[in-house]
Amino acid sequence: MIRKVIIFTVIAISLLVCTILVEVNFVDYTSASNSLVNELKISPQNLKKIKIIKFPIPYLIIDHIKEEGKLELENIEIHFVPWSLLIFKPRISTVNIYSATICSDEQDFDIINHDRIVSSFITNGIIDINFDVENLTILNKNNQPILTLKNCSLFKNNSIANSTSFKGDGGYVGKLSGFLEKKAKQINFDLTISNNDYNFHLLETYIDSKLINGKAEYLIQNLADILHILVPDLDSLFRRFNQNEKINIKFDILPTPQLLKLENIAIESNSLVGNGSIYLNKSDDVTSTIKLYFPKIDAKSLISSSNNIKQFSNSVFGLRFLFNNKSIITDILVDQIILNNDEVLNNTKILLNLDKGVLVVNDFSSMIKSGGSFQFIGNVTQNSVRSIFDGTIYLQHNDLNSVLNTLGYQQAVSTKPTAFILSSDLKLTLIDVYLQNLMLKTDNTKVTGNITARFIGSMPHFIATIDFSSIDLNRDDYPIISPMIKFAKSLSENMKDESYLAKYIPIRTADYLGNFDITINDLLIGNNSFGKAYILANVSPGNIGISNLDIRGNSDYINLSASLLASNIKPQLTITINDGFLNINFLTPKSLLNLRNNLLNEFDVEKIELKLNCALSKIIQNDLVLQNVKLALANNNALFKIDNLEANLLSGKLKAEGNILLNPYTLNFVYALNSIDLAQLSNVLPRGLLDNYGGMSINGTLDTHGNSLKELLYELNTQSEFVVKNAKISNFSVDSLIEKINNKDYSLKYLKDDLAKSMYQGQTELNNLRGNLQLKNGIVTMKDLVFNTKYASGAASLAVNIYNLDMVLSSILSFYIADLNPNLNNSSNQNTPINLTIKTSGTILDTIKTSDETELRKALENRRKSTN
Repeated sequence: MIRKVIIFTVIAISLLVCTILVEVNFVDYTSASNSLVNELKISPQNLKKIKIIKFPIPYLIIDHIKEEGKLELENIEIHFVPWSLLIFKPRISTVNIYSATICSDEQDFDIINHDRIVSSFITNGIIDINFDVENLTILNKNNQPILTLKNCSLFKNNSIANSTSFKGDGGYVGKLSGFLEKKAKQINFDLTISNNDYNFHLLETYIDSKLINGKAEYLIQNLADILHILVPDLDSLFRRFNQNEKINIKFDILPTPQLLKLENIAIESNSLVGNGSIYLNKSDDVTSTIKLYFPKIDAKSLISSSNNIKQFSNSVFGLRFLFNNKSIITDILVDQIILNNDEVLNNTKILLNLDKGVLVVNDFSSMIKSGGSFQFIGNVTQNSVRSIFDGTIYLQHNDLNSVLNTLGYQQAVSTKPTAFILSSDLKLTLIDVYLQNLMLKTDNTKVTGNITARFIGSMPHFIATIDFSSIDLNRDDYPIISPMIKFAKSLSENMKDESYLAKYIPIRTADYLGNFDITINDLLIGNNSFGKAYILANVSPGNIGISNLDIRGNSDYINLSASLLASNIKPQLTITINDGFLNINFLTPKSLLNLRNNLLNEFDVEKIELKLNCALSKIIQNDLVLQNVKLALANNNALFKIDNLEANLLSGKLKAEGNILLNPYTLNFVYALNSIDLAQLSNVLPRGLLDNYGGMSINGTLDTHGNSLKELLYELNTQSEFVVKNAKISNFSVDSLIEKINNKDYSLKYLKDDLAKSMYQGQTELNNLRGNLQLKNGIVTMKDLVFNTKYASGAASLAVNIYNLDMVLSSILSFYIADLNPNLNNSSNQNTPINLTIKTSGTILDTIKTSDETELRKALENRRKSTN
C-alpha cells in the first residue's frame, strides 16, 4: 500500500511539473505587462526586452524601464501568483526592482511640500501589486536627490483591504513606515519616521488628493543632534547641551492654498516649555511667519556642566537650514532664561526677517536680572560652508565680575564691582569672532581696539589689539587685569613651599593660543607715572612670551622681551632687555647684599631657571653713569654666572665676567677697566678721597665671600695691574723743586724749606704710572710702582689699611742736576744723577712725609764748589 502511494505521488508531481513546463510556452504574458504599465502609469512602448525565466517557477526579467521625466527602473523581476499560470491568466504577485529613480516637480522634500508628494502618490491609486525596491531615489526638478531609501516595500495588507502599506530605510533620516487607507473619497495617511535621534509620527486626511488637516508629534531623543544638523554654525554651543535632553513637539496641520499652517504648537522638555504657531509659505508671494512664546527656558539644566563634551558627525552637514529662496519673519519671546542660580535673562526678544538670502536680526535683546541689558543687531548671510553674522553688540551691566562669573571665567574677577558699557561691531562665524571698533568703558579705564578669535585646529587662537586709557597698578579692582597681575606676582611668592611648582599648572594647561598688542596710555606704578607703555605678548600651552614691552617715564624707559616656559620640570624665565635708560639706587654694597639676602630668604632659585640678556643705553646712580651696558646672566640653582659684562664707564670701557654664589655668598670676577677718566672717578668717590685727572686702565681678578658687609670687605681679594697716564700728584711738587734747584743762583740755605714745601704743597704732573695692586684682608698693597714726571722718574711701594686709611709709602725719585760750569776739555752740559728717598706715613687724609736729602745736598754743594 505504501509503495502504491509513493508511486502515485511521484507520478502526480511529475505530471504537474510537466504540465507547468508545457503551459509556460502557451501562457500569454501580455496581460501581466499591461498590468505593470497600468500600475506604473507608463507608456507601453517603454516596456521592452522582456526575458522569460521558465524554470523552476516562471517569472519575467526586464533590464531597464525609463519614462522620461517620470521614472527609471533597472533590473526588474516580475513574479506571478502560481495558480494564475495554471489557468493561463498570469497575475502579478510581486515586482522586485534593484534600482528605481522617481522624478518630482518639487525642489525639496520637507514639511512644506510633503503634501504635494503624498498627493501625487494618492493620485496613482491604491495598488494591487506588491513592490520591493532595493534602492529608491527621488529627484527634484533640478535632478538632485531629495530622498534616498533602501529596502523599500509597497504592499497591500490583504487581498480585500483598501489600503496600501509601505516601509523603507532612509539612512540618517531614519526608518519609514506607514499606510494609505481609502474610505470613499477620503484618504488617511499615516507616516512614522524613527531613528536613534528622534521619532516623527504624522496623521493626515486627504480628500480628492488634497490635504485637509493633520496632526504631528515629533519626539526628539537628543535635542543637540537635531539642532546641530540644522544649524551647524552653533556647534560649540550644542556640544555642551545635556545629552539626555528629550523634547516633544506637537502641532496641528491646517493647509491653505498659499500656506501650510502649523497651529497649536506645544513644545515641552525638562528644560523648556513653549507654544506658538508657524505659517510656512508655499509660494514666493507669501512670507512665512514663526511666532513662539516660552515662559521659561532653564539653560542651567539644558547646558550640561559636565566635561563630557559631545562630538558631532559631519556626515549630515548638507542638511543645514539654507537661506536661499526663503522668506520668513520670526518673532520669539522668552519670559525667563535661567542661566544659573544667580543670573536670569528676562524679556528676551528675537525678531528676525529672512528675505533674499539675508537674515536680518532686527532685535535680539534681553534684560539681565542682576542689573544690565544686551542687544544684537545685524545681518546673517551664508556661503557654501558657513553662516556669517555682521552687526553690532551692545552690553551694559553694573558689574563686569558678574558677567564673567556667568560666562564661566571665575578666575578673572576682581575684588570690587565694576560697572561697564561695551559696544562693538561684531562679525561672527562658526570658526571666527571679530570684535572691531570695540569700546569698553568702566569707572577706572577705557578700552578700545579690535579682538579676533579663531576656532581652527586643536585649540582657539585669540588676537587682540587694544588700547587702555590708563591702568593704575596700585589698584586691584580691574577685572581680568588685576587677577592676571595677582597671578604673576604669586609666581614669586612662597617659592619655598613644596607645592610651588603647581602654580604653573594653569600655564601648562592653557588651551588656547594668544597674540596681544596692548597700549597703555598712562601707566601708574607706585607714585610714578610712566606715560605710555607698549606690550606685545604671546600665549601658548606651557609658554607666555612678551616680544615687546616698552615703558617710558619722565626720565626713565625700558624696552624688553621675556618668555616664561613652564612645560619643563623647572620653569624657565628668559628676559632680554633691548634698550633702556634707568635711574637706580641699588649699586651700593649694602643694597646688593640686601638683594642677595632677599633672594635667599624669600625665593628659591633652585626651582626655576633664570636667564637675563641686557643691553641698556644708560644707567645712572647719582654721579655714576654707565653707558651701553651689556651683560648675560644665567643661574644654575643658587649659582649665577655673568658673561660678557660690558659698559662705558668714566669715559672708559669696562669688561668683566664671573660668578655669584648666593649661599655661601661668594663672588668671583675677572675684569678690565680701560682708559677711564680720573676726574670723573674723583666725582664718584667720597669727597676728598681723590682729586685727580688723567686716564687709567686696570685689569685683574676680584673675589670675596661672607654674609655681612664686614665679612665681605675683610675677605675682599684682588690681584690687578694698572696704568695711569697724564695724572697728577696733589700736595707734592717735585718738578717745581727740580726747576728751582737747577737755577744757577740757587742757594743751599733754602733747600730744607724748599724740600719741605715740595712735599706738602703744589702738584706734580705724572706722565705715566704703572704697577701691581693687591687687596687682602683689608690691606691694599701696591708693588712695583714705576712712574715718570716732567723731570723725574721713580719707583715706589704703598700699603693702605682700608679700615682706618693708615698708609705707608716708600718712594725713590731719580732726576738730574745740571753742571753749571763745565770743563771745556770735557763734554759740555754734564748732569749729575740724584736719588731722593721720600717716605710717607699717617693716613691718606693726614700724611707725614720725610725725605733723605743727603745726596741732593752733597750734589748741590759739589756744584757750588765747581763754580767758584
